[in-house]
Amino acid sequence: MKNDSSSFFVMIIYAFISIFGVIFLVWYMISSKSFPSIGEFMASSTPAIASSTMDILNALGSTTPITETSGNQMTDAYSTTTIHAPKADIYTEIADTERKMQLGLGERNSLAQSAGMIFISEPRIQEFWMKGMYFPIDIIWIDQGKRVTGIVRRFSPDTFPNTVSSGIPVPYVLELNAGAAERFGIATGTILKF
Repeated sequence: MKNDSSSFFVMIIYAFISIFGVIFLVWYMISSKSFPSIGEFMASSTPAIASSTMDILNALGSTTPITETSGNQMTDAYSTTTIHAPKADIYTEIADTERKMQLGLGERNSLAQSAGMIFISEPRIQEFWMKGMYFPIDIIWIDQGKRVTGIVRRFSPDTFPNTVSSGIPVPYVLELNAGAAERFGIATGTILKF
């Protein structure tokens, strides 16, 4: 009898460890940096970045590379541009490739107060999420005339896997620290210069 109860007790422990292991493995797979981090950006149907995007980049006028780090590994260099907002300039990295758009600001611990990231693509309805994000952000939808069509304020990492959408096709999306849109004087209808 003692052996039967000992075996039953050992089986319960193994079952508990197995269940805990599966839960841990699922959690690790979802949060692991080894999986592609899409950051807060997720395009529902991302077309290839066409030559017209290069025309947009050339119009922005900056090709100064900034190197992004993910952990201790160096990744793609980012070009930069300055966006002139009503109250201050915003120094932005340009996400202009599929990989950069998927990563976005994901896996970064913070963003400088005067910094941001601008996503450039063909005009389309944009969808973003907060996968791999560690801080809240403002998301600003910008049309071809560089007019702000909408702002999502204080989008939190806690909202993942929910998405937010531009609602209308736009070629530009600007990400800033939470509260920065107001600090820079950006509102719906504001025309930005870049």
